[in-house]
Amino acid sequence: MKKILLSVLGLVAFGPLLLAQSLTSSSFIRPAAFVDTFYYAGVSSVSPATQGLAQTWDYSNLVPNGNIATQQFFSAGDSLVYYPGTLQYRLRDLYSPTGQAIPSAEFTSVNSSGYTLSATYVSGLTESLTAFTGGANDQLEIPQQRVIYTDTLFYLKFPVGSQSSWSSQYNHRVNYNATVASAGLNGTPGVFQTTFSQTRSVVGTGQIIIPDENGNAMPPVDAFMIEVTESNVDSVFLGGAPAPAPLLGLFGLTQGSTVTSKTVLFYPINNCEGPLASYSVDEVNGSILGFIYRPRTARKANSIGLAQMDLISTNVYPNPMLQGGSLNIDLSVTADLAAIKIYNIQGQQVAEYNTSEINTQNLSITPNLGEGIYLISLVNQSGVELSRTKLQVL
Repeated sequence: MKKILLSVLGLVAFGPLLLAQSLTSSSFIRPAAFVDTFYYAGVSSVSPATQGLAQTWDYSNLVPNGNIATQQFFSAGDSLVYYPGTLQYRLRDLYSPTGQAIPSAEFTSVNSSGYTLSATYVSGLTESLTAFTGGANDQLEIPQQRVIYTDTLFYLKFPVGSQSSWSSQYNHRVNYNATVASAGLNGTPGVFQTTFSQTRSVVGTGQIIIPDENGNAMPPVDAFMIEVTESNVDSVFLGGAPAPAPLLGLFGLTQGSTVTSKTVLFYPINNCEGPLASYSVDEVNGSILGFIYRPRTARKANSIGLAQMDLISTNVYPNPMLQGGSLNIDLSVTADLAAIKIYNIQGQQVAEYNTSEINTQNLSITPNLGEGIYLISLVNQSGVELSRTKLQVL
């Protein structure tokens, strides 16, 4: 009896401690500019995480499927005139009704209230509609525009605790002009609108274990398990009214088309940069559809190698450099250096140099880079980023 009583008392004492843990703006330490690297895992033998308090989510035996992706985030400091209060942006293409990619950028903000989606920049597109309508001069113009959200989508709403739940809704509206002679349209203005409705709820607290880049189990990370349910409703307006069905039919669109999804995210409670693991859920049978994990985020949450990961830059010169020129890289500030990787502005790796056998503090390379902005990343044998800097090529 005494053992049982002590166990119950232990749970009573431990329960309030779990409830007291929270994720706030002070523990959400997200850099304005960084490269987010995540690994995809096979899901055939992975089970959904158990909900509730004091869980241990052991995903240390995940088997990578060979896919590694990167997403580059840029500081929004030079864009605050048009996007006030934003922290960063990432490049994210939108698509026209005919499937044409429209280069765009998505802006986010972090303040005492939460981590939010703020705005989208649309670079613009003009495309012929002749293949769809038969009219020689028919076209769809999506002008360059800034989409500032008046409603707020909260990725995180501070403080996040063991019983937190919040709902958000916002309208993503992109203006267009349509010219379709057979329908009597001549530069007629319209709007493509998607209404996003989302609920995020903390459904579990505990520790999560993920593998590192080499498949070894990392130290456990204190985390919140957050379930995200979302529905997206598409609407198309033309001349201030819902677009007619015949016109929508030309592009295979349906007024009020709705898509729903469910995702589970694991956010570290301390030194949080973003989710360190996530998976999507089949809403029919509850199985896992895709699993990704981020070893770098786990290291930062446990303050492992934090000083190295937050190095601002490595000295590279000349910067800017001319196309076809030589680039010098100072290697004196790095230890255990294994490779130099170069990424383009879309976050795609375009070059890599093996440096593990180089015994010098300065390396000269001649990368074949076109005009643009690139990221120089120095990594060690485990794939951990040691340093990074931007490079402009003229």
